[in-house]
Amino acid sequence: MTRPRLLLLDEPFAALDPELRDDMRLLVRRLQREQGVTTILVTHDQQEASMMADRIALLINGHLQQVGPPESFYTSLANLAVARFFGAQNFLPDTLGQDQHTVTTAIGLLSICHTGVNPGPVTLIIRPEHVRMEPVNAPGDGLIGCIRGRQFLGGSHRYCMTIGSTELSALTTTARYGIGDQVRVVLPAEHLWALPDSR
Repeated sequence: MTRPRLLLLDEPFAALDPELRDDMRLLVRRLQREQGVTTILVTHDQQEASMMADRIALLINGHLQQVGPPESFYTSLANLAVARFFGAQNFLPDTLGQDQHTVTTAIGLLSICHTGVNPGPVTLIIRPEHVRMEPVNAPGDGLIGCIRGRQFLGGSHRYCMTIGSTELSALTTTARYGIGDQVRVVLPAEHLWALPDSR
């Protein structure tokens, strides 16, 4: 029986239908762990990479952007290119204050937790699943937005909304809001990221 020390898989599941693709991912991952074979999997599918990898190396246009465990591509972003590739959709060009925990934006002054960049021009990022929507008359702080679009995604709904002239995307399991409804939008500080801006 062949027992290679290194196994290279170049998009092995690309031509499979979704159900078979999921089964094969689980099978290959189980066999790889049982046999202890170092495996390099090449894929353009970020979900597949996150499901199968112990460590991900992200190459964009031939340049290595970030290396780390899958969770780091959602919790410790190296740059805007990494954020875009791994599903971030809300990008707000802003200015980081001297205290490095407040950002001046087109929709108001926001508090953030994750920085690590110098004060000045930044792009603020929040993933759609972290944008909270509440009834417009709900108590507490928040921004008032207007629903402009809604997509049913099976187990969730994707909303497109505007706050003034700024567009945001939200992902939630609720279907209570319709197009034209006003909602209170909450952007939790712990889920807001400031990354260097090239302006």
